[in-house]
Amino acid sequence: MKLASERLTVDRWPSGERITAETNVVIDSGTNHITCDRAVYAYTVQNGVTNGTLTTTGHVMITGDPDASKGAAGSADPRLEKKVVYSTKQASVQDIVRSLAELVGLKYNWQKSFDQTDPLCRKWVWNVTIDGKTCQQALEQILKPVGLRYQVEDGVLVLSRQDEGSGPDAEQHSGK
Repeated sequence: MKLASERLTVDRWPSGERITAETNVVIDSGTNHITCDRAVYAYTVQNGVTNGTLTTTGHVMITGDPDASKGAAGSADPRLEKKVVYSTKQASVQDIVRSLAELVGLKYNWQKSFDQTDPLCRKWVWNVTIDGKTCQQALEQILKPVGLRYQVEDGVLVLSRQDEGSGPDAEQHSGK
């Protein structure tokens, strides 16, 4: 992971530390990219287990691969890590995403998402049951099959198309 900012402060204590980046913050994890005014990464180590959080504030823009591993920069908004329960017999991709965003306290930019993803966002999805997954996992379950991804901008979830060649009709290559 790469971190750049105009000011960086590190506070250490015996069981962990807090790193505060301020002004023109840029975080790159390889699969995700975050820009914001301020980011605080704090962690503690207890019984050999590391527990860390990344909090971003001020003009937050998160872009990245919805397949990125859990806990990567794309999960920087802690609301994406909240567990969700959702069920429907039939709904459009956009309706489901709006509902998931609302469940965890995120706003959803319907018009921008529609403008960037129509007609994919209007595809119908049937018999959806999500129980106990994080919001991030639920979004991946709904978006990946139709070739869409998401980003969070200042607490607002926005849909966009996956990069060309990574959509549902693209040939997938595996090292297996």
